[in-house]
Amino acid sequence: MNIGKKLITNDTLTFIWADESEPTTYRFEDFTKDMQTRAMQHGLSQKLGDAYSGATSIAEAKIRQEEVFKALMENDWNRKGGSSGGLIIEALAQAANVSFEDALEAWNGYDDDKRKMIRADKTVKVEVAKLELARKLEAAKGSEGFTL
Repeated sequence: MNIGKKLITNDTLTFIWADESEPTTYRFEDFTKDMQTRAMQHGLSQKLGDAYSGATSIAEAKIRQEEVFKALMENDWNRKGGSSGGLIIEALAQAANVSFEDALEAWNGYDDDKRKMIRADKTVKVEVAKLELARKLEAAKGSEGFTL
């Protein structure tokens, strides 16, 4: 059932009802500074939490969340946290025997050409495949007929 839609402008939030009744508008300045802060905190919590929706690992979740955080710091609300390669970062960390954080920092410093080269690397592909298999085996544990 379509109830309506929201319209956000610079200083208002308007609910436009599907039954074409009078829209409801709230002005941000009508809220206290404390309530504005709480609303901002809630919005950021939702935005940064939504960033890792669909991630298949904590590593990927961290990457997606960091991408959205960086976008927000660049004043870009609409950029999504893509799946830029949580498994790639984990594979890099394992292949280079470094921490996830160090691999992520290195990854973030690479340009697109370097990232393409890494994705094409056979060692990285093998590590990614091993990680994918490990996740599938972990997910299958406890299911009927599971054996190693």
